Amino acid sequence: MFLETSGLEGAEGERLWRPLHLAIIHGQTSVIEQIAHVIYHAPNLGVVNLTNHLHQTPLHLAVITGQTSVVSFLLQVGADPALLDRHGDSAVHLALRARASAPDVLRTLLRSGVPSMPQLLHLPDFEGLYPVHLAVRARSPECLDLLVDNGAEVEAAERQGGRTALHLATEMEELGLVTHLVTKLRANVNARTFAGNTPLHLAAGLGSPTLTRLLLKAGPEMPLEDTVLQNLEHLLDGPGAQGSWAELAERLGLRSLVDTYRKTASPSGSLLRSYKLAGGDLAGLLDALSDMGLEEGVRLLRGPETREKLPSTAEVKEDSAYGSQSVEQEAEKLGPPPEPPGGLCHGHPQPQVH
Repeated sequence: MFLETSGLEGAEGERLWRPLHLAIIHGQTSVIEQIAHVIYHAPNLGVVNLTNHLHQTPLHLAVITGQTSVVSFLLQVGADPALLDRHGDSAVHLALRARASAPDVLRTLLRSGVPSMPQLLHLPDFEGLYPVHLAVRARSPECLDLLVDNGAEVEAAERQGGRTALHLATEMEELGLVTHLVTKLRANVNARTFAGNTPLHLAAGLGSPTLTRLLLKAGPEMPLEDTVLQNLEHLLDGPGAQGSWAELAERLGLRSLVDTYRKTASPSGSLLRSYKLAGGDLAGLLDALSDMGLEEGVRLLRGPETREKLPSTAEVKEDSAYGSQSVEQEAEKLGPPPEPPGGLCHGHPQPQVH
């Protein structure tokens, strides 16, 4: 890859950028301090934003290796956190991939006061993932809080399938993150992917009773008048129903939740609420009851209290940038910079270079 020298002439640029990159990779404190002294006193040389053959700047490497003091100094002397490496990652993206050091490095970046930093919270990487998605992948509630507190949108939809952070946490079956997202960050449990799936759809497709119950509890109640809802529950749960609620669940595309419903006080009530949360519409519920011959249930729903429509479709679909497919069908088939301090960084972190 062409070496960006930012005004430096051939051999001179080579002499300056190689030691800095290598010193950061290998955590060589004394070398970093010497070069930092040059950068501080001669910022016009442009060394701070030079890239290596992987299009990584010194800041990228300091972030990857978790050297927060080096990150802080580089930002003070003009390092640009918006520059992307060959994978489309900015310094923020790389910080969220830094595993154990992710919160500390991310906090250092966010507190730097660099004008471009807020924009980076809304910038996707080449996979279409936003920082909030990478925080979920890092399994870090702390990073999620840092991002949202600094203006990141918790409902940001990744560009390939339209998943939010809550969708992704559900797919990963990360109960702690799902709980954190819905209780503290107030993530929308009704958010839909490009295929129309809510997080409940995904939990159902995974066959996870725990996640399903959590998402059901977080969702809104079905907009039926209490008496109508109770009568419909009694009709479906009654002695003569002979498991009609289970048949209804299958007709509504929620078969994978039947075992979960059985453990609740009112299986049909749980079914109706999850159908609403999953995006079911009134017409679909009426058709299913009619096909089952439950005309009394149809009459209940056609009363004046139930004219308000529900959102459409309860079918669980496989998310894709190019379409969707039923999951069950598929299963079946800062100030002026200070002088560089002594002991700028310590230890010898292992490099994680792309």
